[in-house]
Amino acid sequence: MKEKIKVLIATILVAIIVLTIILLCRNKKIDELKVVNSNQELLKRYEYTEDGINDNLLLQIATLPFSLLMRDRGVLLKQTLMENNDFLLSDSAITNNIVSSNTIQKDYSKTNIQVENVDEADITKTDGDYIYSIANETDIVITDVKNPNEIKIASKIESKDEIIPNDMILYKDFLVVIYSKLWRPNKYEFNTVIKIYDIKDRENPICIKECEIYEEYYTSRCIGNMLYVISEGNLRIEGEDEIIAYYKEDGEKKYMGYSSFRYLNDIMTRNQTMILAIDLNDQAAKLNLKSYLIDISNAYVSENSIYILNQDYDYKNNVPPISTLFGIKGALGPFMYEQEYKDNVFTEIYKFDIKQNGELEYKAKTKVAGKTINQYSLDEINNHLRIALYDNEGTRIIIFDENLKQIGITENLAKGERMYASRFIGDKAYLVTYKSIDPLFTIDLSDEAHPKVLGELKIPGYSTYLHPYDENHLIGIGMETKEVIRRNSYRKGNWNIHTSCRNENGII
Repeated sequence: MKEKIKVLIATILVAIIVLTIILLCRNKKIDELKVVNSNQELLKRYEYTEDGINDNLLLQIATLPFSLLMRDRGVLLKQTLMENNDFLLSDSAITNNIVSSNTIQKDYSKTNIQVENVDEADITKTDGDYIYSIANETDIVITDVKNPNEIKIASKIESKDEIIPNDMILYKDFLVVIYSKLWRPNKYEFNTVIKIYDIKDRENPICIKECEIYEEYYTSRCIGNMLYVISEGNLRIEGEDEIIAYYKEDGEKKYMGYSSFRYLNDIMTRNQTMILAIDLNDQAAKLNLKSYLIDISNAYVSENSIYILNQDYDYKNNVPPISTLFGIKGALGPFMYEQEYKDNVFTEIYKFDIKQNGELEYKAKTKVAGKTINQYSLDEINNHLRIALYDNEGTRIIIFDENLKQIGITENLAKGERMYASRFIGDKAYLVTYKSIDPLFTIDLSDEAHPKVLGELKIPGYSTYLHPYDENHLIGIGMETKEVIRRNSYRKGNWNIHTSCRNENGII
């Protein structure tokens, strides 16, 4: 009997060693972007299956019994976070209400943009002589404002085919309008429609190019003559088992080819992020549309790169670190890990370099703890990425090199508080966190390996948007709050008192 036990233990140890070696070997290739070869391969992604070895399953086996005892707690915590809509879901209530601020140049204002030379779409554009705007959420109105005393409507572009204009880009004598089109009403699926209008004659705009992508519009940027439109959503299926792998150009269906779909070995999702590149100087050129099987919850675009971010909760965090299993904590058993369990909110960052011809090239990816607020949580300088993130441990800034290798990181600031605004200006970063008062932190990033906090300012309320005014002033736009103490309930003869914050409109 003793011999059998020894053989069993030896077998288990050998299996663990073999599985660990397999995992280490596989991890060397997870950053490599793969090309889809067939519809069957896409269907596997659509059905949440994958070829080869399930890394998480192997880790769970290798870390028994700890993984089994931690499993239920991980699932429960994910459900709690989703119900609270705090760390997992996007801050749409905050970020969608950012106030635009005009940058004065020459004799008229332009769209407030984050990165110089990277134009952003908006519902209103101007070239100084004409204003282009979305009216009544259906039509595009071109208004002649050359003579302020005789403002008049030059022309109107009416929406057809039940499409709704979302955004516009103005480039030379071309107006790009990005629409949403309801495709399958029963599934509430939207397509992205891009129309390019020749507006040399402002009184008679002519549509010279139209493209329809079978995913919902997310965001867009224009860098020089190159327009990038990002759409996202689940892979779509037609018939019984055919994944949609086409788009429409000027009403004609064109197939992308399966080689236009890319994926990473360690990312399993049915969500695709599609990036369309259009040369606005050559509308006759072939459209460049690629699909990346990754989720997206935030995006940042510099002159050199496009960064796609995915924010999620690691519900698979029911595996304790292997490195600690055979130490003191391992000897104390799984309950020690229960006590140290943390909500594992993380952000995956995918970097795509923009080549000289406008093509995109996948560069690298990384994974960090915490989440961002919006595009202003990121900034690139000298091809190095700076990113502001927060979670229950606090708010921090991490600096990466061109290959997304970490260079430096700040300490955790304002533990237990939520980050509401962030802005990078030169070698400084400004962060706003809030719980009962608004600390505005100033962080020096000049030494990338050792970023440090220079100071903080505490004022009532909180800012949700920060804008540079000049070298010595920063504009903060947000909410003024006041502290309210109220009696909540009566239990066992004692009054329970708690503090909440609300603005003047009574919104918590």
